[in-house]
Amino acid sequence: MHDGPSNGTAPPSAERTKDYQLTFFRGFFSGGPNQNRGYPIRGVGRYDIVLFLTPQIEAGKVNAECATGTGASQDRCRSPTGGFTLWEGSVEIRYAIYGPLWVATFCDASDVSPQANDFRFAHLHLSCGAGGRFDTPAGPIRLDVGYRLPGLRVLGGLTPDERQPDTLLGIPIAVHIGIGEAY
Repeated sequence: MHDGPSNGTAPPSAERTKDYQLTFFRGFFSGGPNQNRGYPIRGVGRYDIVLFLTPQIEAGKVNAECATGTGASQDRCRSPTGGFTLWEGSVEIRYAIYGPLWVATFCDASDVSPQANDFRFAHLHLSCGAGGRFDTPAGPIRLDVGYRLPGLRVLGGLTPDERQPDTLLGIPIAVHIGIGEAY
């Protein structure tokens, strides 16, 4: 797998394009309502500027905007690229409130590594939160709010190939709605 993020100015190499095509169809991704609830869907792991996802006519525009922009605007140009090793862990406690209404507290952690058999336990991507459950015949309807714990994303600091997830109202949280239990 390609080790470093591209700078967005050079055309993708055949090797990097092949690697990304493999991970998009056979690789792992993490984040979202059934994995790490403090992150958006596919929000955990590597990010890079992947030009083959952009129509040919837009490639020049993406290169110009992403190559000359600041770190924040370059961050917005990057897409999740997945990986070949995934680990996830979760703890959830549910409390019955009244009849079909439940509340839950949880902590989730996960990582996606671009290399095979590369379990990076210093990459915690730890998030904790709370949620509500309403039991229905089709399964519980869930609303979860996960908070990304500062300093416990990657021990020792972020790697350059990770993207800072978007915030909601300036707070590092993610909100998810789902049917059925997450775990």
